[in-house]
Amino acid sequence: MEPKIEVRIIDVDEAKALIEDDVNADNRRIDWGVVNTYARQMAKGKWTFVGDPIRISTTGNLLDGQHRLNAVVKSGAPQQFVVVSGLEKEARANIDIGRKRTAADVFGMNKIHNAGTAAAVTNLVMRYEMRNVLDTKFVIQTGELLAYFQKEGNGQLIAQGTLAGEQVKRMLPVSPAVTGAIYVAASRVADAFLVNEFYNKLIDGHGLETGDAILAFRNWVIRRKREDLRTKRAEYFFTLAKTWNSWAIGEEVQRCQLPPVGLTSSDHIPTLVSARARNPEAISEDNPAVTHYSKTRRELDAGAGRRRKAS
Repeated sequence: MEPKIEVRIIDVDEAKALIEDDVNADNRRIDWGVVNTYARQMAKGKWTFVGDPIRISTTGNLLDGQHRLNAVVKSGAPQQFVVVSGLEKEARANIDIGRKRTAADVFGMNKIHNAGTAAAVTNLVMRYEMRNVLDTKFVIQTGELLAYFQKEGNGQLIAQGTLAGEQVKRMLPVSPAVTGAIYVAASRVADAFLVNEFYNKLIDGHGLETGDAILAFRNWVIRRKREDLRTKRAEYFFTLAKTWNSWAIGEEVQRCQLPPVGLTSSDHIPTLVSARARNPEAISEDNPAVTHYSKTRRELDAGAGRRRKAS
């Protein structure tokens, strides 16, 4: 039997028939996080036809496509697919064995600087906005990440957050995805000069006194690193978000702590608050102590070198 290739719409009834146990026998375990992500895109009309086929064997068994077909059923939205039927069952062993294209790959192909970190920052910003920082089963597809980055007003801010995150990483062992995402979130509720003041102090620690939330965060990070305590990304995000909020309202913090029962829900992640200037002179365009993260890496590196030499 020669394989047959066609492009057609698969509706909910046909999708249900193809994923029945007797037809979809011996397939891999379903990842419902992936199904939910696909279904969300389909329900919103944002599912992109890319030509990946639904593969069916000579005996009518489903070889490939169960996640997409389950998403059709879940969303109730028929979709266009390439359907290849008449394949030998043994073909399944050679499906999906190539290297997966990552979000970093796609961002790089779109000429986005520092693609890996930019993609990670975008992912965490979207999770924060969706209140899904903790849900590891919640999947944001690469196409969604790229579309969010390219949305007007997002790309430049995320690029600045990415650079800020990389600068923090040089001084503190914290994922640049976390510090970059908090930079973006803070920039949406506070003046840019205040955000940059916060990040300057976070990076170099100069002028911090006991009770300063930023000093408490720096000490918390350094202590956990020194004691080799495993810290999840969400825990860093939670703690830095609380640090921003305390600093923003001028609240004294002696020591950063995680909730005694741990982070059990994304509702534990604080919403960032707006900030008021503690020192109006610190938010002057002429003040060299204020770093503008729209500058080039060379300018920032040169500034960091001058500060170290002066100390």
